[in-house]
Formats: sequence, structure tokens, C-alpha cells
Amino acid sequence: MAKGFRPVDRDQQFLLPVDMREWLPDDHVVWVLLEVVDHLDLSLDPPREF
Repeated sequence: MAKGFRPVDRDQQFLLPVDMREWLPDDHVVWVLLEVVDHLDLSLDPPREF
């Protein structure tokens, strides 16, 4: 038998939180960054051509 296996809990419902916001505290800097991005006016930028 392999030694690298971990025990499995088959009754576990989720591996990750249902709401990703649960990972970060309310005072995390990412919330400020998201607020700034929400207020940026990107409508004047010309469309990119690839």
C-alpha cells in the first residue's frame, strides 16, 4: 500500500468556502483595490486590436 495517501472524509460537503469573500478579512487591501477599479472610467479607451 502506498504511504502518500491521506484519509478522506466522504461526508465533507465543500473543499472551498461557498463565498470566496470568507477568505479575506474585511480590512484587507484587496477590498480597497476592488473599490478603486469599480470607479475607473474605461469607456474612453479605444478598443484593442489583436
